[in-house]
Amino acid sequence: MAAILPSAMTFTGGGTNQSVAGGGTLTLAPGIYGSLTTGANATINLSSGTYVFDSVGLGGGNRINYSVTGGGAVHILVVGNVSTGSNLTTFLNGQTFANADPALIAKVYAESHGTWLLGGGGEWLGTIFTPYSNLTFNNNVDIRGQVVSGAGLTLSGSGNIVSFIPSEQFAVPEPASFGLVAIGLIVVACLRR
Repeated sequence: MAAILPSAMTFTGGGTNQSVAGGGTLTLAPGIYGSLTTGANATINLSSGTYVFDSVGLGGGNRINYSVTGGGAVHILVVGNVSTGSNLTTFLNGQTFANADPALIAKVYAESHGTWLLGGGGEWLGTIFTPYSNLTFNNNVDIRGQVVSGAGLTLSGSGNIVSFIPSEQFAVPEPASFGLVAIGLIVVACLRR
């Protein structure tokens, strides 16, 4: 049985480029932006809403803080490529990667129509979807969420995908739904006799 790839979202970038020097902090409001670039050891703060970028290039040792409140979600949509330096850390509502609430992790969604490279020692909370290009994870990358690629997934060295957590973008039928379908098929088969 062939896997069914979800549909890619339609979006365009083209806003003002955003950058932060090494060691700096950038807090963005939801919106449409050009490229996002950072120096080493920078911090990016994103709250609930949709962020569209032309491309993303993050330096080593960066930190992304997600704030998901009031039932909202963080959607990061990238027209082109995403590349993170080594040792990216992610926090969700102030909780570390290891302690983040799985229900909230499902509310972080990123889609890139270019390639996605997560640097060695990096971590990611949420879903990453690349419908047209490859996902590459370098040494010692850890993921809590989903990874979905239309072109392939390259894992280099060790690392973990801690858990697959259904995102709001990719709804997965409840196991009970399969039982209902089976019962429905049995009823139809009995009625045909």
